[in-house]
Amino acid sequence: MKENKNAKYKMPLFAPNYIIESNGVACGDYIALYAYTIRKKLFFAFANKACSYSNYISSYLEQKYYGKDIDAIKSFCDCFRLKSLSQMEKLLGLNIPMCRKKCCMSPIMSMLELVTQIESEKNCSLPEVNLACDACVNVKHVQWENELNEVIEKNPKEFTPN
Repeated sequence: MKENKNAKYKMPLFAPNYIIESNGVACGDYIALYAYTIRKKLFFAFANKACSYSNYISSYLEQKYYGKDIDAIKSFCDCFRLKSLSQMEKLLGLNIPMCRKKCCMSPIMSMLELVTQIESEKNCSLPEVNLACDACVNVKHVQWENELNEVIEKNPKEFTPN
């Protein structure tokens, strides 16, 4: 199994809006996906304790789709999910044993879960909830976008995918 040494985005994300975790029941793989969106672009990082196949696919996704449009990521994941094992091998340049197909699919399915969650939030708004306490606290959906836009405007090169 060869390493994907081109993955550039192994840094943790500061204050992600989304966290998707997956545990492999049979194999013991743990996959965590941290992400946030800015202007319909998805910035994400995987933090895995998983086999080399899962790690390779995670690195592949980070390398190809970090900072890309959410619709493009969803399209790729949907297509990849429907591919046969030989088509997956050809796309990745990798020999995948049949017993490892689920390992390759774990990061893809985590990404699809994330994209589905993001899309469902587009059509949903959380109501303001007043809590009955002496602190007079309101609960709202956390929005980092204004703060992130300020950071992007100050450092545009850091948020521009290659």
